[in-house]
Amino acid sequence: MILDLAISVSTDIVLYDVSRTSFVELREVLPSVVMIAIGFLLLFVREERRYRIGSVFLLGGGFAFLILIAGERAIQHRTLVRRLRNGDYETVEGAMTNFIPGSFDGHRPEQFSVAGHTYTFHGNTSTAGYHDVQGPNGPLRDGIIVRIADVNGTIARFELMESSE
Repeated sequence: MILDLAISVSTDIVLYDVSRTSFVELREVLPSVVMIAIGFLLLFVREERRYRIGSVFLLGGGFAFLILIAGERAIQHRTLVRRLRNGDYETVEGAMTNFIPGSFDGHRPEQFSVAGHTYTFHGNTSTAGYHDVQGPNGPLRDGIIVRIADVNGTIARFELMESSE
């Protein structure tokens, strides 16, 4: 006796999950770190008063920007992670439509719609939530089935849904 079983396997590919990411990117804090480094160099290398005053301004500005940028991103990130873990989000699921690939240099935003929700983001803009540009050769395209955990228009989790039989 031969059994004919139809097996359906569903594979969800998690493209992004905010709880698995860092709250700040290096490119955001790099200018602050450079200001702080130059400030320290000027403070200890040059003996003249004008260099010491400049180094104090560089150090103060660098630390202020670092605290503001990192603090803002940490608050955004923490809020998204908490809402995702608590289930406090809207599930948007369906076929992707109106996909417009973005440019990696940030000049052209990436855009797509799913179940009446439209998402737009630039490659050079960094925010908490999904903001990676996949470009024309990436996994995103019209017709692919996706599931999005949407927190007030921000993508907290992004899954590609594939079903094979």
